[in-house]
Amino acid sequence: ILGIKVQQVTCGNVYILSFLQEGKTFLNSEISMIENEGIRLTYVKYLYPEISNGFRAEAATVIATNENYSYFTGMEITEGTIFNHVQDDRKLSVVVLNETAAYQFFGNYECIGEKLYLDQNAFEVIGIIREQGEQEEAKIYIPDTTADDLGISCSEVNQLWCQFTNMAEVSMMISKMESSINEMNILQM
Repeated sequence: ILGIKVQQVTCGNVYILSFLQEGKTFLNSEISMIENEGIRLTYVKYLYPEISNGFRAEAATVIATNENYSYFTGMEITEGTIFNHVQDDRKLSVVVLNETAAYQFFGNYECIGEKLYLDQNAFEVIGIIREQGEQEEAKIYIPDTTADDLGISCSEVNQLWCQFTNMAEVSMMISKMESSINEMNILQM
């Protein structure tokens, strides 16, 4: 599977879509069109900013996504909250850290309200999560719209996780995107 390591999907009727042609990615307009159809979806964009807690720079994986990511992946919130569509729509500079990142940057898991800097832009820590499976890698999650607004360098969306009722809905949506089902790799979870 491209882009995301699937550990456990916590919801039903999830289809993972990716293009068969290497290098072809989903456009923001295609993602918006699917969301406007009322289809629940999520995705990841990997970001490559300089990361600092204000005192020292550290390495971590930074992921821009939407509020549905936690729904699809089963993140367990241990402190605070996960960003939602209001924060996403307002392009607020908020971050959610996994436990490894919280400890790495702040030395504890009680860092709600602290500032983390991505390319010298201040982000407020609003949540700490425990992820399914391995927790060795420090991960930072931010709303996708915030990353776009700040112009932080990121990868393209090469995979969508969508919740459809059946394969016919998948086929209709691919057609609306002006693509062919033969151009897609479709995995039902």
